[in-house]
Amino acid sequence: MKISTSYPYPVLYMNNDDYQKTSFSTKIDVKEEFGEVKIEAQFYLDNPEMKRLIES
Repeated sequence: MKISTSYPYPVLYMNNDDYQKTSFSTKIDVKEEFGEVKIEAQFYLDNPEMKRLIES
């Protein structure tokens, strides 16, 4: 599958060294309640500079 390179920045990609010493992970929880599927996601980012860019 070809990956588009027209993403807005910042972008983390395992084969790219733009952001060194950075980690990004998710915790996903899927629940079924009353016949509906609910997905909860928590995102973890360890890079103060990138956090600042996201918040601004």
